[in-house]
Amino acid sequence: MQDDLDLDGLFAKAAERGPLPSAALLARIEADARREQPRPMAVAAPPRPARGWGMILADVLGGGLGGGRGLAGLSLAAASGLWIGVAQPTALSPVTEYLTGTSTASLELLPSDLSLLAGE
Repeated sequence: MQDDLDLDGLFAKAAERGPLPSAALLARIEADARREQPRPMAVAAPPRPARGWGMILADVLGGGLGGGRGLAGLSLAAASGLWIGVAQPTALSPVTEYLTGTSTASLELLPSDLSLLAGE
């Protein structure tokens, strides 16, 4: 128990507030700290090169669509969708007929190999 009382006495001494630094000392420390702080430097933006309308349009479209990669992916998806819609694969014809309940007319946009060989 004696050790606990000694320890309590040490904690009580540690909890006592010591002498506070003077206001002048704190002001000098603050002035020294402000003097050592790095100052931001003014940096001028580099001039932008002259650009044509195509680059401006690409920036406007590409910036909102994820840049060049996003614009390229969107273009590829649009072209693929248009191609699949116009030249429907023959495997999808029965599915389309079943879903719509109507028969689809087919138009051959690209000649098959047999029609190329028949002209010889």
